Amino acid sequence: MGSTANLPAISESPPESVVEPPAAEPIPAERPPRRVRSPAEINESNIAFWGKESALFEKRLGDDAVREDAMRRIEVEALRGVPVYYRQPLEQAAAEAARAHQGFSRQRARSAGSALKVDGLQELIISIVQTDRKIGDKELQRRLKQHCRCPAIIEMSETDIVFVGQRGVRKRAPISGLKDRLSRAKKTLDSREPVSANP
Repeated sequence: MGSTANLPAISESPPESVVEPPAAEPIPAERPPRRVRSPAEINESNIAFWGKESALFEKRLGDDAVREDAMRRIEVEALRGVPVYYRQPLEQAAAEAARAHQGFSRQRARSAGSALKVDGLQELIISIVQTDRKIGDKELQRRLKQHCRCPAIIEMSETDIVFVGQRGVRKRAPISGLKDRLSRAKKTLDSREPVSANP
């Protein structure tokens, strides 16, 4: 029996890892072909569109301010020497003028809504300031105490003033806010005074 001591050792190699193929990307669904409108449908759509535009054009020209603005835009292009081919038509000028006036109206409404409204207490403060334009907030507080139980002021404590607001609603204002109310009253009176002409 032969000896196996001089035979080389046989090394075992690790099993090869199985590489999985990448997952196939999903095939996007095909979009249905776009339907082509018939000439009759296109004509019907155009008639509806220009019908609405004609009604809007007549409505815009019915507004004196919009009509004058639209005519002014056309006149400006003529004065600038814009060739007739490139001048905007009256319909476009009226549309732009209407959009401009709508933006102005919205801005004016926002400004009016954000303006501070004068309540009964503020009117009383204005009347007090009219008699003494140099009055301070401490003196104003003392004067208001003298008007307590009057139609405007219901009661007054060291921290609050209870007064009658708009539509007879009972309201409360902090004493700490008198300084701001006094400043607004002086600004209101300044705006009411007419500006004297220079000699």
